[in-house]
Amino acid sequence: IEQEEQTIKEKKSKGKTKTFKIYEGEYEIDDDGNFYKFTIGKYSYNADKKILTLSLVLTHSIEADKTEKDKNYSIKKRNNPVGEITIEVKDSKKKAIFKLEDSEKKKRLGQILGVLKNGLIYHSSGENEGIVPMFMIAAGLKVPIPLFNSYVELGSFESSIMKNGYIFVNSNKKMVYIYNPKNLVGNIDTTNLYTEWDCFLKDLGVKTNNGTNQTSPEN
Repeated sequence: IEQEEQTIKEKKSKGKTKTFKIYEGEYEIDDDGNFYKFTIGKYSYNADKKILTLSLVLTHSIEADKTEKDKNYSIKKRNNPVGEITIEVKDSKKKAIFKLEDSEKKKRLGQILGVLKNGLIYHSSGENEGIVPMFMIAAGLKVPIPLFNSYVELGSFESSIMKNGYIFVNSNKKMVYIYNPKNLVGNIDTTNLYTEWDCFLKDLGVKTNNGTNQTSPEN
């Protein structure tokens, strides 16, 4: 999870929200294992209520099922597993390890991509303005890298970047999506590129059955 601040919120019975924050520098990321770790002070588990309680500066409770593994807890949503938490104990230190199921990770990425593609609201001087992309380029890449930034300018696009070896190719077609209705960066030859978002995601293999867009292209 690559964010400056990780926030988990719990809704109380009175409608208030309790926040559990892990700041950048206070957690470790394991890209290969797809999980992150942070140190906690103590923890406890109520088997009857299926509540796992973690204590850092604040205390946060999570509904979880104890698994057959030692100090391992399964998190479910509508009886479907969405992730797990493992408590690692070494000497006097304790560490909580969160790991999301791939399906849940893709779902959350899909929500982010849907906003980038379809637009969002920002507040300015009491007015709700809309931000909708007038130009967009996305690609299926072998490594996460901001590939196109230095090749795109208003009125021009340097097409040599399309020869980059990090871009996936599907049947001699570059896995690159272009949205440029007003030609803001000039005319781009889309003969061997994608101009249909759903088709692009489908060929990447990241479109769900319910139509949710899921991927992590470079935008």
